[in-house]
Amino acid sequence: MTINRGFNLSASVITTETDGGTGDGTTLVDTYDVSATVSTGPVEGSTDAIGAVLHADATAVGEDTFASVSAEANVSAGPVATSANVSLKTEAAAASSDQSYASATGSIELIGGAERSFSLSYDSAVVDQEVDGTIARSSSIDHLYALNIDESGVAAPSPTVEFTEDGVPVETAAEPPVTAPAYDDPCGCGGDGSIPFDGNVALYDVDMDLIADYGIIEVDLSSFAVEDQMSSVTLGSIIIAD
Repeated sequence: MTINRGFNLSASVITTETDGGTGDGTTLVDTYDVSATVSTGPVEGSTDAIGAVLHADATAVGEDTFASVSAEANVSAGPVATSANVSLKTEAAAASSDQSYASATGSIELIGGAERSFSLSYDSAVVDQEVDGTIARSSSIDHLYALNIDESGVAAPSPTVEFTEDGVPVETAAEPPVTAPAYDDPCGCGGDGSIPFDGNVALYDVDMDLIADYGIIEVDLSSFAVEDQMSSVTLGSIIIAD
């Protein structure tokens, strides 16, 4: 049985700033919206294949804007187990002396069924009004994990040590250690990964791996930035193993 849990929170803070010279008052409204959904358990499917469909859109409108989409997927199909592990992060932020707008949306849809699954969707949006302008921020975090195990395909493990005809172990060369790549900072925003948006920036990062006899990966991505106006990144992708 699939278990679903979630919540929605919304709040607003109203303040009034008074000009000391003229005495005129300005009403400022800050808004906060947060929602999350978590699902666990088996998922019925109409196909033996396994995979996911990803959608993401980050749009920011203002004088200084930032839009970013980051996606990572690992899907495999073997005689014993099939699995899908997919993550998606979408961010948008905008600052303007007048009104600014930021929207970040993302979704991951499972293809096929799963004996075990976990999915998370988290969204947040903040609008901060000041006398000299408005800052808007929006983010979406989505994650999916699905697993199927075929016990009939489980066989005795092969020996980890090979022997000669005389029964002497054969020494094999050790695999070289795998080192993580250095942090890539194409925008020069700082090695800690924090990106202060100054100007109009659009970033994307897509990494998808597929291990199967038959499979497909499709990625449709568009990104652009207009000086002093907006930034946008849109992603539509499918990854499936059979």
